[in-house]
Amino acid sequence: MLRVAVALLALAGLAGTFASAAFTREPDLTLPGDLTVEAAGAAGSIVTFSASARGRDNQQLPVTCSPSSGARFPLAQTTVTCTAQEREGEIATGSFNVTVADRTAPAVVVPSGLSVRTKAKKGAIVGFTTSATDLVDGAISPTCSPAAGTRFAVGSTRVACTATDRHGNVGRASFDVTVTFAGRLRRAALFAPPAGATVSAPPLLGWRRVARASYYNVQVYRNGIKILSVWPSRTHFQLRRAWAYRGRTYRLDGGRYVWLVWPGFGDVSGARYGRLLGRSTFRINTPL
Repeated sequence: MLRVAVALLALAGLAGTFASAAFTREPDLTLPGDLTVEAAGAAGSIVTFSASARGRDNQQLPVTCSPSSGARFPLAQTTVTCTAQEREGEIATGSFNVTVADRTAPAVVVPSGLSVRTKAKKGAIVGFTTSATDLVDGAISPTCSPAAGTRFAVGSTRVACTATDRHGNVGRASFDVTVTFAGRLRRAALFAPPAGATVSAPPLLGWRRVARASYYNVQVYRNGIKILSVWPSRTHFQLRRAWAYRGRTYRLDGGRYVWLVWPGFGDVSGARYGRLLGRSTFRINTPL
């Protein structure tokens, strides 16, 4: 009889253990995956997220997270730990990571464009102001090329500016600086045809007048050989397709031509010349 009583007590204890195990279970905890959020400033960013839990009867349970949703997270990776409890001993715990990152480039502010006038043929010294602001680092000094305070040539030059924050994000902006020559350009001494021009008809050679010159000596060369020398009294001379010079007949064949002009004073027979007025070239592709 004693043995039966002990056995019944043992069975009762084992049943209690099974009953306790059957009714004890953790809540179902649902958490987001790892999050990456853009920094709103040097202090990080406010981050919101959703976490939920359900009990054994599918009822919603309160979830406690640290740090909590809506808190400000620093510029780094932070582990969020969440717990939910239905009854004593029935606790679910989980975690995920929130990374606040700086992936935004600085905003670079440059002029919309600059126009400068100068009387110097070599251009002008141009100054300008630029700035840059980063969400995390604040004010940053941009680097521009060409830099402010350097000499800009006559014409239009593109200025490229960059600003880099501490996390390697690069902001870019550009603008144009236009330098206009406002002085007087002296006309080339030998201006027709333009130097290096290719002509398709016998050219009219033109040059600048020299004060008190009574005539000019014009010499034309092809392949280093003089093929013409004339002494017009005016500041132009019309070449022909063919001409005679020193007993030979020459034509305007294809090639590169060099011509020079000297001013002459007094009578041609006196051969009193001034300094070389200029040297220029033209080209003929096919015989004229």
